[in-house]
Amino acid sequence: MKLRVAAEGDDLLFDEYEVIYEDLRDVISEFISSYTHPEYFKSVYIHNGVEKSITRKAALTGLMSEICEKIYARTPVINNEAINKNELTGAASTSRNKIIAGLLRNTLEENLGLTGTGQEVSIMRSTLIRKNVLITEAGGLTRINLITGDDNLDYMLGVISGFIQDAKRKGIRDFGELYHELMSPEGGIGIRKSLIPIYLAAVLHEYKQEAVIVGNMGQEPLNVDTLLQIEAEPSLFRLQYLDWDPEKEEFINELEEIFNEYVIEAEKAINSYDYVVSAMKRWYMALPKYSKERVSEARAKRYRSLIKLLKQNIGSYDLFFVKLPREFGMDAFNSSLADNIKAAKKYYDSILSDLTQKLIEEVKEIYATGIGRTIQKRSSLTSVIKDWCDSLNPAVFEQLFDNGADRCIGFFREATNDEKNICDSVSKARNRLKA
Repeated sequence: MKLRVAAEGDDLLFDEYEVIYEDLRDVISEFISSYTHPEYFKSVYIHNGVEKSITRKAALTGLMSEICEKIYARTPVINNEAINKNELTGAASTSRNKIIAGLLRNTLEENLGLTGTGQEVSIMRSTLIRKNVLITEAGGLTRINLITGDDNLDYMLGVISGFIQDAKRKGIRDFGELYHELMSPEGGIGIRKSLIPIYLAAVLHEYKQEAVIVGNMGQEPLNVDTLLQIEAEPSLFRLQYLDWDPEKEEFINELEEIFNEYVIEAEKAINSYDYVVSAMKRWYMALPKYSKERVSEARAKRYRSLIKLLKQNIGSYDLFFVKLPREFGMDAFNSSLADNIKAAKKYYDSILSDLTQKLIEEVKEIYATGIGRTIQKRSSLTSVIKDWCDSLNPAVFEQLFDNGADRCIGFFREATNDEKNICDSVSKARNRLKA
């Protein structure tokens, strides 16, 4: 083939190669046919050390079916040639991804939200609905059913569930082992590779809070992309099992309430608790630059650790149940961690307002005109500024100063009751005077 391609442009040489290619193809086809056509009487068929008398193609096909039925006795039947392959077309892959995404949502929609007559609907019906894996009950609740009544399918779903339960007992399992059991002759299932992500997603939906997928770079999100990466290189990924309990549920709910302003509802439907980490990172990004970069006081050292962890690419499991408890001095996770995180958020949220209040008091102290400290504290910044302006010679307001102080004095004269605005203007004026 390479020679034919290299000869393109040279018609004479190409035709010569074409003749040789056709001759070789005929030789190879004839050689293969001698094995696949018993009626040619060119082959002897031996199975388990016993010579079989096979003279018709139907007998050969029957023997092969018998062998497959013995070796792959647990193979579930999936009647859809678009998906029942080891390698999918681009269109079929896109359709499958829509099904996987629907299965990984926290709340399942009827028919996974798919409508119409597209290929994804056909694949979904063949793999899930007709197989009773995805069922909608009389009340309209759509759920995953792992006991379908199809013995072979139930066995395969049991193998996947057992893999997850085994991770609970052993602490971690390699996805390469699962794929080997599902596809190899030793496992007796022999399912096509492209079907595995669909049924893996269906089972993982039932363990979304407990299942933690770990790759070479740490925890991976439970989404379509991760399952496709596992399909490509199963041995590069492992499954950890998190013992989910009411305490962890309460912890996540408390964090959701603390960072409620930054929670996106659409993300809640997609994953179990990754959306809380995303909300915390949005909160951090929304902090003023001064709050982010301020060197923390000694008492707030642990709060600074929270910020450092949020800046890193850490999975939700490691962040909530491993690293944050350690940073806050806990031997192991407990739900009181939420109180520490709440205190850290309050600390960072108040940095700028505390600074503003401090500036207000300092400006009041600078411009107070002979009043006592007690009265000064009770007085507003606006009244202190206006009293100071009233104490000046009116001619001062008509003067121009080389350093631009006249702009500051002019602003003071027009000061409103907005103390924060006064502080902002004083800070800007100070920077101009300093320049």
